[in-house]
Amino acid sequence: MTGMWYNGVDRLKHGRGNASNMSGNDDGNTVRMKYPGFKMPSLAGKKKLIIIIGSVVAAFIALRILFGIYLELLQLDEIGNYSSIFITNMGAIAIAFAICFAVTLIPLIINGIVANKYMGRHFAAVGMAFKKMPVVIPAIIVAILFSVGKAFESYDKFLLFFNSTKFGQADPIFGNDIGYYVFQRPFYMFFVEVALTACIVATAFTVAYYVIAVMTRHKDDVKADSFKVKKFIGHALVMVAVCFFVRAFTYIFKAQDLLFGTYFSVNGTGYVGVNIWINYFKVIPFVLVAIVLGALLFIWRSEYKRAVIVILAYPAIWIAVSAVGAVVQNFVVIPNEYEYEREYLRHSMQMTREAYNIHNIIPYEFADVVPVTREIMDRNADTRNNIRVVDYKATLDSTKQLQSNTNFYTFVDGDIYTHNIKGKDTPIFVMAREINKDNLPEKSYTNTMFRYTHGYGIAISPINRFTAQGQTDFILSGIELDSRDNGITVTEPRIYYGELTDDYVVVNRPGSGKIKEIDADGYSETNYEGNGGLKMSFFNRLLFAIEYGDINMLISGNIDSESRILLNRHIYQRAQKAVPFLIVDRDAYIVLSDEGRLNWILDAYTTTPFYPYAEYYSSGEEYNYIRNSVKIVVDAYHGTVDYYIIDQSDPIIMTYDKIYPGVFRLDPLPSDIASHMKYPEALFDIQSVVMRRYHLEPDKDENVRTFYSNNDLWNIATIPIESTHSTQALEAYYNLVKLPGELGTKEELILMLPYTPSGGRHNLASWLAVRCSYEDYGQMILFTFPKNKNIFGPYQVEVKINQIDSIAKDISLWSQGGSEVFKGNLLVIPIEESVLYVEPIYIKSSPQAIPEVRLIVVGYQQENWFIYGIGTNLDRALEDLYKNAADQVAIDDLDGDGSHAGGDGPGQATGGDGSTPRPGTSGTDPDRDKIIDDISKKYDEMQRLLGEIGDLIDDLR
Repeated sequence: MTGMWYNGVDRLKHGRGNASNMSGNDDGNTVRMKYPGFKMPSLAGKKKLIIIIGSVVAAFIALRILFGIYLELLQLDEIGNYSSIFITNMGAIAIAFAICFAVTLIPLIINGIVANKYMGRHFAAVGMAFKKMPVVIPAIIVAILFSVGKAFESYDKFLLFFNSTKFGQADPIFGNDIGYYVFQRPFYMFFVEVALTACIVATAFTVAYYVIAVMTRHKDDVKADSFKVKKFIGHALVMVAVCFFVRAFTYIFKAQDLLFGTYFSVNGTGYVGVNIWINYFKVIPFVLVAIVLGALLFIWRSEYKRAVIVILAYPAIWIAVSAVGAVVQNFVVIPNEYEYEREYLRHSMQMTREAYNIHNIIPYEFADVVPVTREIMDRNADTRNNIRVVDYKATLDSTKQLQSNTNFYTFVDGDIYTHNIKGKDTPIFVMAREINKDNLPEKSYTNTMFRYTHGYGIAISPINRFTAQGQTDFILSGIELDSRDNGITVTEPRIYYGELTDDYVVVNRPGSGKIKEIDADGYSETNYEGNGGLKMSFFNRLLFAIEYGDINMLISGNIDSESRILLNRHIYQRAQKAVPFLIVDRDAYIVLSDEGRLNWILDAYTTTPFYPYAEYYSSGEEYNYIRNSVKIVVDAYHGTVDYYIIDQSDPIIMTYDKIYPGVFRLDPLPSDIASHMKYPEALFDIQSVVMRRYHLEPDKDENVRTFYSNNDLWNIATIPIESTHSTQALEAYYNLVKLPGELGTKEELILMLPYTPSGGRHNLASWLAVRCSYEDYGQMILFTFPKNKNIFGPYQVEVKINQIDSIAKDISLWSQGGSEVFKGNLLVIPIEESVLYVEPIYIKSSPQAIPEVRLIVVGYQQENWFIYGIGTNLDRALEDLYKNAADQVAIDDLDGDGSHAGGDGPGQATGGDGSTPRPGTSGTDPDRDKIIDDISKKYDEMQRLLGEIGDLIDDLR
């Protein structure tokens, strides 16, 4: 056998062999070998094979697309019968595709037919054979490739255009309703863009046909002269002219684009844009049409040089206008810039404030800031009793350690809102006890899929108090959900949809005989009886086995036809999936309904980048208009999702309501949900950033001038970070207060944030507040302080607290034992015409220990002094404050006229000559008396002892 094999190889090498197995040419060289029983496929057979393979691939792709569509519809209906959104979108995509396809295909076919006609005549004239080139199939392929992407990119423009809503507000330059820019203009721009792109594609298509035809016919004899065919060049130039003609329609949009540009570091356009460029864009379309017609005329006469000269007039005009604009800007506008740009700056101020919904802010000016007295605090007892004295991060940390109960539960987040506790609205921390599968000792398939499926209950603690040990004081706690208020009862504590449930699980019905789920204590078992999820029919088992690549879906004995698969359990993803056209806030909060059910609340926003003259904000995507128009309610047990429109004055959400009828609920929020309303921090943060520059009312000329000169920019207040020698911006915080003056009649929950002037100054300039109650939801109030007075800002107050001798000693002493000492949020709380500063100081004996509040520091400003009080709780700190204030008055009386002597200003712990501050103060003043200093130290020591005695008495109680 081996010899025969080598013999065969030798025959192949030398071209000799059996005639039946070898074929050769006349010179004896071998061409190919024939094998018995094998026949090379014919050309027709190859085509058939390609068709079969192509059909299989196409069928697989089609099935995969259909599979994805069906799965999407299934999930949307499981969330809440929202498949209509997907169907509406798919219909719009189909319409957009058909329009794009037609607009692209028709020019391609027409130009292909014309090109074939010209090529046939040309090659016949030169005595060359010509076979028509294919037109329809290439044109269809090109049109499909172009149209698919455009359809998915533009379908929403179709929907918004045909369902648009007026804003009732016109832009200041063209006088168009804002709705035109948001809903109609994008559609018109898209249509013109498609037509222009189709012309460009058709031109390239035509040129490619001519080039291929010439190269094919002339083969190896292609020369430059081969392409110089009058009909070919004329056809191509006509197509170029048509492209320019279509482009003329884009200039109306280019003029309007100026409203979204940037000038003088603001959005919009100024004097040069309005008086030169807008006029240019009005005239240039007619000039361009004239240029196109002139060029065509010269092309028809074969005067190509003149055609080129006419075409060059187009860029020459643009260069001339640019030069004129530069001259006017530099030699006319800039020397008297404010007068020329004033009205345009006013437009930017007004439109930006409207776009971010800060144009209806209620202003409140403090004529002066008065000391915090016992009488003021007694008149505002509810505000005093609800002052936040615990820190968010410390409370969350404490709750994780005290309330997780089992190793597979944890708390990922907490939120503040009001709840009726024993007949009074009380600000509370609410935290959901969620399942954390990362902590399971055994992450088997059975455990993660069937056994550990849900969280359990919530923990509630007040923000205005803590235990005698300084720990979190729970109102609702434990796996048994023990409540200290009969009005707080949880009837269904299980949380199948939450912030940590980002997986899918399979659950069984009671009585099924299948595997049960582990419940709250880690030992007892339960079954899911909710409405969430999809039944695991054989088809669904097969479907999800394919989707997740999980063969256990088909073979597991823990699943029957009544089992349910719970999908999209992460509440943010669940809420966002149905409404991809809205921005859903990731910061959800959980509330307890009157029936004792747990519901998640999320905020959703409408945005657009097409609000004229408004400043842009970037947070992943760029926009210059935002509204909190929707509240989303997700049942933590059933998973049902309801979208409530809470702002029917927003034209964008009302347009979406027209597009997707039945998706949004226009009825009011349920009262038990509305009673726990809170304004979203994410939106408030955006508005507070915009307010740094746009807090000035644009209707006053002096404000426009100030805006122009940037003389009144604000910064969000900061506090010093001693460990890193840096600063940190304050986060917005919730508090229950009675607003000063005529603004408030009772205590209410507000979200607030203080500002300081720009330029590195730290005195308090203002603070911004927004109301959270259902009745006044979203109403903003801007509190401003006298500019001729130096009101302490959070940075200065933090420095003064750090300079309090007794606190510095305590922190040093506590830290020596290895404990971690840290401060909570410094709060700036307005009470009537006073400002109270409050800050808790925490201690942690070890990294794993529970943080405890050790001291509360309160204070206020009196001239250049910081009058403070320290106590183990708020009441004691306030009593210390009142006592120190009285001491301050007595010392002032020693001055004769009550005036302060000396002083270098705020932020120092000693007087101008290095002397020690007065007792109970931090500030600047000459040295008073060593006796006073000794008394102060002894008093501080006595206060600490009294505080410890008080704690012991509280413990005994």
